[in-house]
Amino acid sequence: FMVLAGRVDACLANSYNFDNFIGRHPELRERFTIVTQSSNPLYVYFSRCFIALNPGFLKEFNAAVVAFRKPE
Repeated sequence: FMVLAGRVDACLANSYNFDNFIGRHPELRERFTIVTQSSNPLYVYFSRCFIALNPGFLKEFNAAVVAFRKPE
């Protein structure tokens, strides 16, 4: 892995993957400077066919999102 070998000067990664990597290699944390390139909301798409086969799903899904969403 190039990061562990010290062969990477810069990389673009999402925060989830970076946090997961640092969780496994906390000794490397000081090697990195984090610069946010952009922040975008996560979207989920469900096909019309899926919704037709599961008519109550979207209402339940949206209610679960509201219940678990972190306050901004």
